[in-house]
Amino acid sequence: MADRDVSAYGPTTTPTVDAAVAAMTDPANRFYRYPVARRVVPLLPTRITADQVTFAGTALGVAAALPVALGGSPAALVVAAVLWELHLLLDCVDGVLARARGTASALGHTYDILGDAIAYLALAAGMYAFVRTVHPAAPAGTLTLAMIASGALAAWAHDFYLRKLTAALTAGTDVVYEDLLAKRRAVTTRGGFVPWFGYVFGWLQIVGLQPGSIGDVARRLRADALPLAPGASAEVQAIVASAGTSQARRAYRAISLMSHDNGVTILAVGLLFGQILWAQLFVTLYATVSLVAGGIVCRTFLRSARVGA
Repeated sequence: MADRDVSAYGPTTTPTVDAAVAAMTDPANRFYRYPVARRVVPLLPTRITADQVTFAGTALGVAAALPVALGGSPAALVVAAVLWELHLLLDCVDGVLARARGTASALGHTYDILGDAIAYLALAAGMYAFVRTVHPAAPAGTLTLAMIASGALAAWAHDFYLRKLTAALTAGTDVVYEDLLAKRRAVTTRGGFVPWFGYVFGWLQIVGLQPGSIGDVARRLRADALPLAPGASAEVQAIVASAGTSQARRAYRAISLMSHDNGVTILAVGLLFGQILWAQLFVTLYATVSLVAGGIVCRTFLRSARVGA
């Protein structure tokens, strides 16, 4: 579920900005996956693209679900855990690669979201089959649906708040509007499922997570207005001005905890130790609590930034 290298949106770097970006990154990605990804990217042949890495990561995620669905032995579940962790690692590599080569795009972000969703749904389906076989008395269907819904909503919220605050702090831009405009133009010029999915997904994030900006975004989209120059947005200026406040630090921590990469890491540990039922239960509870609490903290911070702007 990692965003396409949240540490490299723009050229701005100060101790406050660096600390903020680090604070918004979940522990596994911050201390392990992104450092490994940055070492791997220079070794990749130039013909390999970020989208190809995304597709490969999705395939590994789906492959991880197979031994689980077949009610795998402890050894098979260890293999599934390794495949799943490789999927999560490539989910960081694609972003680092896209930023390093200057190929990051709104379409690539949509591919990333779709790939994560496909892999997560495949693993959830595998876990459903496993629980039905190994724990027949457990409500496998209800538990799996709850895990899917809570995880998807947590990832949906984390993606929005992470991109918005990181882009404001490091590049002085509103990446949410920039991406939405790019996806809208892709819908009108080329059509197809992926652009439409990305456009609808972007609007759902705005409606659900920052409803106070709906009117402004709709007006600008109707006018096909170009994004404001870096640092020109009053909201971005307010976010940057608030970067060192206690309210901002709470928002950064909430974003880090809301990341569903925490949840999928828990699932990897559950696979490794064969505790799939308990991993599902814990992930559902974790995602729900972090979504509700984190959403309140982040919306409060952005609301104060819009008022201050």
